[in-house]
Amino acid sequence: MLILLVHLLFISPRISCSENLYDFGKVEEGTVVTHTFFIKNTGDEILKILKVWTSCGCTAANTGEMELSPGDSTTIKVRFDTKGYRGKTTKAIFIKSNDPETSIFVLKLAGTVNKHFLDPSELMGRYCIIFDLRSREQFEKMHILGSEWIPRDKFKQRFEKLFIPKDVTIVLVYSGEKPMELIRYLRDKGYKNSFILRDGFHGWFKRYRYTLVEKSE
Repeated sequence: MLILLVHLLFISPRISCSENLYDFGKVEEGTVVTHTFFIKNTGDEILKILKVWTSCGCTAANTGEMELSPGDSTTIKVRFDTKGYRGKTTKAIFIKSNDPETSIFVLKLAGTVNKHFLDPSELMGRYCIIFDLRSREQFEKMHILGSEWIPRDKFKQRFEKLFIPKDVTIVLVYSGEKPMELIRYLRDKGYKNSFILRDGFHGWFKRYRYTLVEKSE
């Protein structure tokens, strides 16, 4: 029995990774984060990778060998679509192996997702205030039902005169350059639920041209 214990302790497979945590830093919501982890057998017997799975929203694929001789390595490629996430986010990858000490080996992706854009579908059934920053001619020709026109270069000046609760969702409709400076302005003012309409007015019109778009006479 003693000999058997010594054998298990000192002659067995060992799963290891040079980095158990990959910090992807700060990314915009909708960014697809990819990373490859390198798994190595630092033990004295064949390491068998039995199963690989991830937490919700993340996918992983073993792109190398499933059985590693001592000293050999393999790769686990991870893909995380940040669409729908916001703030500090951590995703886990679980690897089940025949390592007697660590039967479930855990890898992690972590970072911060900045959600600046709101998909048109996310406006459905959601109370929000929509400000259209396009030219007056564009607005009068066609605009989203219920939106209010404010010239982009006068937005801060006009907004200061409005009384809007801080918890209300504010959406900016644009054409041309994305109004990132206005989103920062609104969030600095305490309007944390401020977003830019993804793909601008054209993205909305392409999807809802016959239902939620108002044409001015």
